[in-house]
Amino acid sequence: MLTRLNKLLAHNGFGSRRTIDELLAKGQVRVNGEVASVGQSVSKSDSIVINGSVVSLQFPEESATLLLMYHKPKGQLCSHSDKEERDMIYAHLPPLPAHSGRWVSVGRLDYQTSGLLLLTNDGAFADALAHPRSGCEREYLVKVRGIYDSSHPCWRQGVTIGPGEVVKPKRVECLEQLPQAYWVRIVLTTGYYRGVRRFFEKIGHSVVKLQRTRYSVLSLDHELEPGQWRYCTDHEIVKLKQLVVFKGNKV
Repeated sequence: MLTRLNKLLAHNGFGSRRTIDELLAKGQVRVNGEVASVGQSVSKSDSIVINGSVVSLQFPEESATLLLMYHKPKGQLCSHSDKEERDMIYAHLPPLPAHSGRWVSVGRLDYQTSGLLLLTNDGAFADALAHPRSGCEREYLVKVRGIYDSSHPCWRQGVTIGPGEVVKPKRVECLEQLPQAYWVRIVLTTGYYRGVRRFFEKIGHSVVKLQRTRYSVLSLDHELEPGQWRYCTDHEIVKLKQLVVFKGNKV
């Protein structure tokens, strides 16, 4: 049985299909010693090399989709390696069964941010959930230094935080005004790197505390302490897949 190479690599967590197509176009992927082409299909008997390293891949039919809900504490890195040898989330996750791929995070949370992080062994599923086209809501609880101004245009018009990067809140609710800070609940449908922090920095308010409390239909379980995880149910996985497929993503 043949499988499209870009789909297979995405399924195994090597990036989005667009990123993988770029690798293919640059000649960085070889199949059986030959430079792979965009659109090429492969089978289980083929040898695949990426940037000079042989990779072992699980084909989609070999593994069921798993989804993990992890309560990331502040002070952990969403990475497989770190030159500074800081604590990384993958050291705290359960090992995957044989032939089930590897854990792929659905977006990331920065080192100083805590809260809900989803991880799956299906790279295409992770890519679909994180894609802006999915419209998946990300809800954050934020403590911000400053005075909340409900009339500020940023809440309705959004803020440009970088080239081609516009953060426009879907909903904003001020929960409490303190003497020098305020608590706010903010819902976004984009997942730019440090997007929430950069959004508030652009309006002159620095973030003191930041926690993601919800991703799409999944909310952070109250019984999950920082550093703890649980597997999502089949019902939760099916519901998420139905949502992203409805939005036109392929999983």
